[in-house]
Amino acid sequence: MGVRYPAVEGQFYPASPASLLAQVSMYIDSAKIEQPKNKVLGIISPHAGYIYSGPTAGYAFARIRGLTVNRVILVGRSHRYLFHGLALADYDSFKTSVGEFPVDNTFYNDIEEIVQAKKYNAPHQYEHCLEVLLPFIYGSLGIVPIVPILLGEEPSLEHYEYGRKIASIANENDLIIASTDLSHYLPESYANKIDKETIEAIKQKNLTDLVEGLATEKYSMCGAPAVLLAMGFSSYFGDYTVTLLDYSTSARTSGDYSSVVGYASISFELSN
Repeated sequence: MGVRYPAVEGQFYPASPASLLAQVSMYIDSAKIEQPKNKVLGIISPHAGYIYSGPTAGYAFARIRGLTVNRVILVGRSHRYLFHGLALADYDSFKTSVGEFPVDNTFYNDIEEIVQAKKYNAPHQYEHCLEVLLPFIYGSLGIVPIVPILLGEEPSLEHYEYGRKIASIANENDLIIASTDLSHYLPESYANKIDKETIEAIKQKNLTDLVEGLATEKYSMCGAPAVLLAMGFSSYFGDYTVTLLDYSTSARTSGDYSSVVGYASISFELSN
């Protein structure tokens, strides 16, 4: 057990608590977005360095700011490890410079009873895709219990089913957050095209098309298994809408349009 300490502090985001809070608050405050009219079941947020994806991430967290949340189920794909099932973090908490997030180990125990999951710290130790979202969670919700989950395989319908099973034991005020960037290192015009098609595929909720399109690179998301899991989780509660909150590429910051990474903030909200 013990504490999971930051791995990319000072690299992906500022190490100084004051600077970090100021930056996160700026991104969330700058996202001029209406509060949701219906229940937010989950969001998708990018996970790159803040100077690149922070402004877009701000839209996702502005959408959930101030909501009453029991715990956050935080899902991403490991960038370093390949494994089957779910890797659960064997820590008591995730420490950040803005606060320490308790890990809901009781909920972990429930997850282990219904899906293929195990405590496996190695993928979590240096992984950035969940860590970089914690200061945004603080900026929108404060300190809340978290359920960090990493996935280690190519996206499949199994990930969608994982989400539905986790939802079956979840609290009605639980929120799921899927961490992903979109296309990587493509010219801006082509990135815009493939990212638009990827976002549209998520909106259509055609799972077979989405999984097949990801396999053939028609669509592109590095955290695709996490997105599928979040879609399965959201579907358990009934019909839900998929709302694009913001889209951008790294070119906005870098000025390099020859090789960009795509970012989107998306919300899953219960339909009336």
